[in-house]
Amino acid sequence: MLKHAVPKQLDEIYKKIYQNKEWFPNTRKDYIGRMIEKGNVVYDNGILIVYKEYKRRSKIGTDCDCVAQKGDVKLHQILNTEPGSGKAGKILKKFLEMVSSNVWLTVDEENEHAIKFYEKNGFEKAGKINWSDGPGFIYYYENGGAKLYF
Repeated sequence: MLKHAVPKQLDEIYKKIYQNKEWFPNTRKDYIGRMIEKGNVVYDNGILIVYKEYKRRSKIGTDCDCVAQKGDVKLHQILNTEPGSGKAGKILKKFLEMVSSNVWLTVDEENEHAIKFYEKNGFEKAGKINWSDGPGFIYYYENGGAKLYF
């Protein structure tokens, strides 16, 4: 069973995010605090996963027919506080088992390390997305939720 973050860990967690501001430039402390309160932050063995469940059917991206269904999960952030330890893949696998629904995420197209990690762990590229600070890719993991159609 994965450990979820508790409010007293907020400062520690945000410090780790801030140390990785290159990849998490818009992540605010108050947002992380709200996600912890909602039970949407895994903080286990040095691995941080921030996520949420889609409450309704939602289109994702700009160049595909990517549609998350109600009940699918969006992985907002994943951070290994000990890069190279091999822990991130193990915790991600447990996370995917825990949510047992399709999982979506977006990643900066320049973050080659993250892209390789997601692909190594079974995520497939589904399309592109454009943010104000640049382009990215949409990835999904088909995990027992509604069948995905693109």
